[in-house]
Amino acid sequence: MKKLVYFMIVLFSISLYAKDEPIYQVSTLNALLAGNYDGLIKVEDFLKRGSVGLGTFNELDGEMIVLDGKCFRAKAIGEVVEVKKNETIPFGVITNFELEKQHHIEYMMNLKDLKDFINPLFINKDVFYVIKVLADFKYIKYRSVPKQERPYKNLSLVIKNEQVIFEEQNIAGTIIGFYFPEFMKGLNVVGYHFHFLSDDLTKGGHVFDFKADNLLVILDQKRQFVLDLADGSFMGGLKIDSSSQ
Repeated sequence: MKKLVYFMIVLFSISLYAKDEPIYQVSTLNALLAGNYDGLIKVEDFLKRGSVGLGTFNELDGEMIVLDGKCFRAKAIGEVVEVKKNETIPFGVITNFELEKQHHIEYMMNLKDLKDFINPLFINKDVFYVIKVLADFKYIKYRSVPKQERPYKNLSLVIKNEQVIFEEQNIAGTIIGFYFPEFMKGLNVVGYHFHFLSDDLTKGGHVFDFKADNLLVILDQKRQFVLDLADGSFMGGLKIDSSSQ
C-alpha cells in the first residue's frame, strides 16, 4: 500500500480561518523539472481536493485544466478531452474556489497588464492566490506538450524542442491561475501560472499571452497549502534543471 507523506504550511491561525480551503498539490515543481513524469495519484482522488486546478498527466501527456470540478487534458495536437478518473497525475495543484473579490475590466489588456492590475490587489504577497479570468479573448497564445517516453528528458528540453504553440482569435473562455510567493521556489512556480480553457471545451493550454477588453477577474486568497509527496521516492537519482521555470 502506497504510503502518503503530507506537508502543510499554515500561515495564519487555523481557528481564525477554519473555513479557508487549502491548496492541495501533488509532488513538487523541482521533481517535474527533473523529468519525473510518472503518475502518482489518480485523477479521481485529485478531484476530491477541489474544483479548480492545473498541472499535467502521466508521461507529461498534455496540459491540465480543472474547472468546475471536471478535469481536462489540452493535448499537443490541439484537442481538449475530459480525462478519465483512473488516469494518473505526476504534478498538479487544486483547490475549491471561493469568490473574495471580483473586478470587471472594460479596457484592452494583455497578460502583463493583467498581472500589473492584480498586483496592487494583493493585501499580503506572502500568501497564495487563485485567479479566474472570464473573457471573450480577441487573441490568445498558449502551448501544450506531447506525451513522453522513457528515458524521460528534463522539462526544459521538452519545452525547448517539443512544445506546440497555438494562437486563437475571438474565442471565449476561462483562464485559471495560481500565484505563489518567493518562498515557494522549487515547490511550485513563483509568481503567476495560468492555463486556459475555451467555453466550448475544445481549446486550451499553458498561457503565454492574450488580448481582451471585457474581462471579469475574480480572486481568492488562500492561507493553507498541503503538499502530497506520495511515497517520497519519486526523485530517485534525477537531476534538477531549473532553467525552464
